[in-house]
Amino acid sequence: MTRRTSDVASAGFSPTTWTTDALPPVELSTDQREKYRLLATQLLSNTLRDYDIYSADPRQRPMSRRRWKPVKTRDHITVYKERYPTPSSLASTDHLSGPPSRTSRASLADRVSMAFRSNEWTEPKLLVAAGWVEGTLDDVMYGVSSPDAQSMLMKATVVKNALINGAVLACIDAPCDADPFRFLGIKWFVKGPPTGLQGIVKPRDLVFIEATGITTRPNGERIGYQLLHSVDLPQYRDMEPRSGVEVTRGRISSCSIFREVPAGLGSRHSKVDVYVKGYVEAHGKLLDSVALTAASTGLMSSWNSVECANLKKLMWCFRQQPDWGCGRPLHLSGAISCALCHQSTCSRCRVSRTLKEVNGELWLRQEDVLICKRCVLQVDNLAAVDVARAESFASTGVTTDTGASNTTLPTEEEYSLSVLSPTTDQPIDSFRGLELQPEIDEQSDEHQEEKENVPLSDRERREQIWSQIVELRMVAESIYQLTLETSESLNTPQRTHR
Repeated sequence: MTRRTSDVASAGFSPTTWTTDALPPVELSTDQREKYRLLATQLLSNTLRDYDIYSADPRQRPMSRRRWKPVKTRDHITVYKERYPTPSSLASTDHLSGPPSRTSRASLADRVSMAFRSNEWTEPKLLVAAGWVEGTLDDVMYGVSSPDAQSMLMKATVVKNALINGAVLACIDAPCDADPFRFLGIKWFVKGPPTGLQGIVKPRDLVFIEATGITTRPNGERIGYQLLHSVDLPQYRDMEPRSGVEVTRGRISSCSIFREVPAGLGSRHSKVDVYVKGYVEAHGKLLDSVALTAASTGLMSSWNSVECANLKKLMWCFRQQPDWGCGRPLHLSGAISCALCHQSTCSRCRVSRTLKEVNGELWLRQEDVLICKRCVLQVDNLAAVDVARAESFASTGVTTDTGASNTTLPTEEEYSLSVLSPTTDQPIDSFRGLELQPEIDEQSDEHQEEKENVPLSDRERREQIWSQIVELRMVAESIYQLTLETSESLNTPQRTHR
């Protein structure tokens, strides 16, 4: 164990507060998995219905100051607190606790509410976050998704959400080729107290289901979503003896909707509409304020999801290099070489980036490198869905209890939602049945026979194919940028000298 620890440390990794054995995994029955699917369907359906009302009426865009009080703003996203609960908002909390009315029909929401009526909330308060982020829907979803503990820790270091431990307790639906952003499972994490309240407020731990993915509506519109909702599992009710941290059990219930909208006039960048609906419990005046601040921060965590996605894409590019992972510094020729393309660059044409990598032991490796702006542009323009598929192919740690489900769950609305299944979108490229051509190498016949006797595994073959595809796209993007620059220079009027 000591030798393994020293080997990890020698590779540049440092220990974190996260541990791999904090909690044992949970085994879910078929009925439990179905209940979680139903609950996720209800949450997403309710939030989509509210979002349709919000997005259809231009008067709803500036949130009514009479009903909503701004709590926190970051960049272009603002969190609002409901001043006075309305009958509609009170009715929308039925999924949080309590059995349905006897006079109502046995709808999907009723069955879910009955299944989870033991999960009672105390005076839940409604919060809504609305705004937009610059980027594509795929970039946002790539930054949001975290199907395992490693990606959870990586995301926490970028978002800076004060998580001190976390784990995926059960994976019901894992990412797949058709929808690499899909995930449904049970997670657990411990969130540290707010700054300045250490010793006064205990860390809070949460056990919840999380579902992420992209669903395609009947009109062809792609909608991204992320929902989190606390669940009560008997085996995880008392976490203090197992986790080793004195914590207080918290609750969470939120659903985020992401929709890509066309770029405005004069803008070359896409925008993603963000709408989040969540609840927070009341705990008295002091703790209510603390809980409100923490919940507001959580609801607007998607504000830098594109930044997280670009970091993950950058890390994926570095992992394609043969020297990555050996622990040696990436600086090649002093401070004038790009760490990615190894080309010399001046101070005006390079930027600093902090690379972050999490290993299987949940240790973190960070390194500051210099990257030329051309490489930054190429990495940022990589298709996030392609990189996510490549990572899904290469991953061996994400498993599913039920396998890849292709079932579309019906809802009570006039449309159906592929909440926990692949979207109807077809993959950009299909590589099934393709064989890699052997490389021509000037070696002896004996060495060539040895290479032929050791075929590539399916995972290695997929990795090579995806690497080649991404490289071709990077070359195409580079050619496009050069063509664009040349066109702009030719169209620039030349000054005439008299």
